[in-house]
Amino acid sequence: MATNRISILVALDGADEGLKRAIASAETSLGKLAISAKAASDKASAGIARVKAGVSVISEQIITARTQLLAFLSVNWAVGKVQEIVQVADAWNMMSGRLKLATAGP
Repeated sequence: MATNRISILVALDGADEGLKRAIASAETSLGKLAISAKAASDKASAGIARVKAGVSVISEQIITARTQLLAFLSVNWAVGKVQEIVQVADAWNMMSGRLKLATAGP
């Protein structure tokens, strides 16, 4: 019976060494995984920063384009109003000329 106890203790001691090696290996693997995760996180952060910078540039370009479009439309509207004024003045002059002809005025 004492022999059985010794063999069980030896077996447990051997299993304990194997367990210690497995734990050490797991710790090493976990350390490598942590390093890889940190590197991936750094790369992702850099990528997100580049995307944000790109979106900011696009936003500025859209604002500039909108401002230019509004300026163009304002100028176009003003030119249209000037043309209407010229047409009304021309029509007035034509009507005035016809009235002078019809009434034989000075």
